[in-house]
Amino acid sequence: MLDELGVTMDEISVSVFSRSAKNLQVLEQQLARHEKNVRESLKMIDARRNHALVRERLAFDLERDRQQQLTCNSDDE
Repeated sequence: MLDELGVTMDEISVSVFSRSAKNLQVLEQQLARHEKNVRESLKMIDARRNHALVRERLAFDLERDRQQQLTCNSDDE
């Protein structure tokens, strides 16, 4: 049957391996894009968390300063 088609088993094997290699390349590219997206998402999450921590710290510092100012004002009176 292969002779009728003019194909050898080696050619079939090469074709199968070529397709498999192409599929693996596509899969590796998709995986690389996914990993990049995950890294970028984690960076954004970290940035948001850091901004939230900075806001909390600033609010704490402002409240502490306000309390100190109130204490100083009451001591002056």
